[in-house]
Amino acid sequence: MIMIMKTDKYTFQPEFQNVIQDAVQSLCTALPGILHSIYVYGSVAEGRAVPGRSDLDLTLVLHRPLSAAEKTILRCLDKALTARHSSVSKIGFDTGLLSEVTSAEEQPVWAYWLAHFCLPVWGDDLTLKLPVVTLNREIIHGINGDFPVLVRTNLMQLQKSPPLAEIRRIKRETARRLLRATALVWNDYETCTYPLPLPQMAGKAIALYPEKRHAITFLLGQTEEPDTGIIQFIAVAGTFSRWLRDEEKRLLSR
Repeated sequence: MIMIMKTDKYTFQPEFQNVIQDAVQSLCTALPGILHSIYVYGSVAEGRAVPGRSDLDLTLVLHRPLSAAEKTILRCLDKALTARHSSVSKIGFDTGLLSEVTSAEEQPVWAYWLAHFCLPVWGDDLTLKLPVVTLNREIIHGINGDFPVLVRTNLMQLQKSPPLAEIRRIKRETARRLLRATALVWNDYETCTYPLPLPQMAGKAIALYPEKRHAITFLLGQTEEPDTGIIQFIAVAGTFSRWLRDEEKRLLSR
């Protein structure tokens, strides 16, 4: 059996230790020689995951790009692991190449992401090797700049009226991503802390844009109890996503 990393600095919630162990074992078996290191991020890494409701999010650093067949294996592994472990609602894999992580252009974003969002569970821990970086707008954009694609994809999935549990999962994921992306319009990167808990992210966004209070408060509520109709959620989330994208562009053009 492949053992996940042990550390005195953190311990995963007991309900999620088995699924993490199974995910690491399964990934190493399915992708031999390709994986460089594996990291947990999101609610499980932060110790606030809710059994049966939260996702398990993993960042995989790879030695080389995956082939089409290997990408299919990864998608199948997601479904198989989710079926085996009722403690999580979904397992997501984000991938990056070691050559990208260590490149001059992308290293600052990866260094901040791994150091501030991720916990290592297998492989050669890059958080011990990458330089310490200072937060700036480029790093924030590197972490959050793809939010319009994720939001658009999720809203299209909602329009297909998936099962209720999937509707709730999609709403929570979308609302959380939008609130985290509000860091794109902050004006104090040199002195701020990022990431912040979602209520603080919401409060900071409202302080900067009080006219968006209703939408931001609505999204914050959806991160925990997404109980509104699909049509309302699509309208609010879609409108806010487009505004946030345009506001970031406006700030960058000044």
